[in-house]
Amino acid sequence: MIPFFAGRVKLLGKDMRGKGKVIAVEDPLADFKRLYYDTAFFNVPSLKLLLEFVGEDHVVMGTDYPFGQRAGRACYEETLQMINRALTCEQREKVCKLNMTKLLHR
Repeated sequence: MIPFFAGRVKLLGKDMRGKGKVIAVEDPLADFKRLYYDTAFFNVPSLKLLLEFVGEDHVVMGTDYPFGQRAGRACYEETLQMINRALTCEQREKVCKLNMTKLLHR
């Protein structure tokens, strides 16, 4: 959702600082870009928007598992299909493996 509302978040931060209120850092979007996001939304356009907003280094694979054996497997397979359709080989390697490995070794 953040990429969709990025312009509003930035504008709100500027507007509040201009009124003497401190509700956000200088660039609130920079803080959102430091977070990590997962792929548990099963939607190629959303994944591409997320990658454009935070970059491929801040996205990890997620499936919303477990939903039970049948639904859990379907979520996993649907996520893999989405990733395969939307990402390059290099991006898939980062999202499915390297980014999480980097996080776990911090």
